[in-house]
Amino acid sequence: MVLIADGGSTKVDWRLISGSRVSSYQTLGINPFIISEDVILDILNHADWKKEAHQINTVHFYGAGLVNEQAKGIIQKSLSTVIGAHAAINVNDDLLGAARALFGNQQGIVCVLGTGSNSCFFNGKEVVEKIPALGYIIGDEGSGAYMGKLFVNALLKREFTLDFTNQLLKNENLSQDQILEGVYKKPFPNRYLASFTYIINKYIENPEVRALVANSFESFLKKNVLKYPQLKECKVGFVGSIAAVFEPVLIEVLTKHSIQISKISKAPIDDLVKYHGSTH
Repeated sequence: MVLIADGGSTKVDWRLISGSRVSSYQTLGINPFIISEDVILDILNHADWKKEAHQINTVHFYGAGLVNEQAKGIIQKSLSTVIGAHAAINVNDDLLGAARALFGNQQGIVCVLGTGSNSCFFNGKEVVEKIPALGYIIGDEGSGAYMGKLFVNALLKREFTLDFTNQLLKNENLSQDQILEGVYKKPFPNRYLASFTYIINKYIENPEVRALVANSFESFLKKNVLKYPQLKECKVGFVGSIAAVFEPVLIEVLTKHSIQISKISKAPIDDLVKYHGSTH
C-alpha cells in the first residue's frame, strides 16, 4: 500500500492506494513549525488509515512548515513510530508536492494560497529557486491568514463604510473583544484569521471586500511571483483553498499583470495520486 499526504496547517488530506482502490481520509493540520511532536503523534494515532498501517510500505508526505531537515525529521520519526520501521517514508515540503501536482515533469512557477502562502520556481525535477514565505506574522501575503488580518484590521480601524461595518458586526456576531481574544489569547491564531475568509467570500460582491481580496493577491504577486526572472518564459500555477474560492478575483489580478496561468486547483492531492501512481 502507498500512503500519500498533502499536509497544511489547518488540515491534511490523505490517500491510501491499494492496487486500483484509493481511499480518502482527512486529519487536523500538521505543521512542525507551530505544533509539537506530541501533538503530531496524537493526530497520526487518531487517523482513520492507521488500522491499515501494517500494510503500508511507502509513504509520500508533503507538508507545510518543513523549512529544514530538523522539521522533516520530526515528521519522518512520527510517521515511522505510527506506521512502523518497515515503511519507506519520503518527506518533502508542500511546494514540491504542489509543483508535481501542477506541472508533473514540466517547469513552472508554483504558488500555494491556503491558510499560509508560498511560491517557487520548479524546473521539472526539483525546486531550484524560492522566495521565503516567512509565516503569517511577517509574510504569507495572499493567504487566508493574511486576508483575514486585512479584513479585521479594516473592520476595526473603520476603513469600511459605517453602514457596512454595522451590518458585519450585527450579522456575523463580531466584536472587537472577541476578535482580539481569538488572535492573541487562543491557540492557532493563523487558523483563526484564515477563518474570516468565509465571511469575506460571503460578502465578495461588496466593492470594498472585493478590493481587499484583490489587494491581498496584489501583495502576493509583488512580494513573490513578479520577482522570479523565469516568469516571462513559463506559466504560473496555483493550489490551495484561497486560490480556488477567490479564483475570479485572482484571475483578474493575474490578467492585469499579463501572467500566463497553467492551472488553479483547490488541492493537489488527487494529482499527486496520479503522479505517484505512475511511479509505483
